[in-house]
Amino acid sequence: MATIFPAPAPTLPDLETLLLKGSFHASAPIHLCYSYVLHYDAPKAVLLTPSRARFVHSLKSFNDEWIRKHGSDGLTCKATSKVDVLSVRWVPVGMRA
Repeated sequence: MATIFPAPAPTLPDLETLLLKGSFHASAPIHLCYSYVLHYDAPKAVLLTPSRARFVHSLKSFNDEWIRKHGSDGLTCKATSKVDVLSVRWVPVGMRA
């Protein structure tokens, strides 16, 4: 099952899409993507962020112990190859041309 924490951890119910908003630890989206693609053998997971640079900076600052320890494991590398991190700029509806 998908989770936002490293295993062993509470899992989320079955899902096809999920939007997380709020205060979560910096690596929560990564753990969600990894656990989703591995559990469901999904071909791809897409992670959207308003700023790729800030996202990477927050991951480095958080310094997730699980990612440090398991980042080069075979399953983690397999999961990483299936995750796309896209930077998306949101423009308020009234500001669109």
